Amino acid sequence: MATSPTPNKGKPKFTAEWFLETKMNGKLRDNPESMDGFDCVYQFEIDDRVWHLDLTGYDNRQIVRGPHNDSDCTIKMSEENFEKMLKRQLNVPLALVTGKIKIKGDKALVLKLMKLFS
Repeated sequence: MATSPTPNKGKPKFTAEWFLETKMNGKLRDNPESMDGFDCVYQFEIDDRVWHLDLTGYDNRQIVRGPHNDSDCTIKMSEENFEKMLKRQLNVPLALVTGKIKIKGDKALVLKLMKLFS
């Protein structure tokens, strides 16, 4: 009996951990200049997990697990909404109004961050 192909064969299952620690850190490693001029700290709170990206210096521009004591912009949401946002299946303005996405700190920094996520 023939079996149907496995969906997403060869692709890792999406998780915030995989996206932030593997995919985004790969982009930062390959092109650290892409974040020149940011000079800020982002914090990501996805469900009960926390990561931060410290762009205040040129060295070690990586997303690391754990909170930062002085983030400039904190973005909080569920993993489900994080995945939908990245797949462009979430209406971000509506999610902000309804509380599905919460931003603390400098909201203008979120727009700059889209440069990294695109």
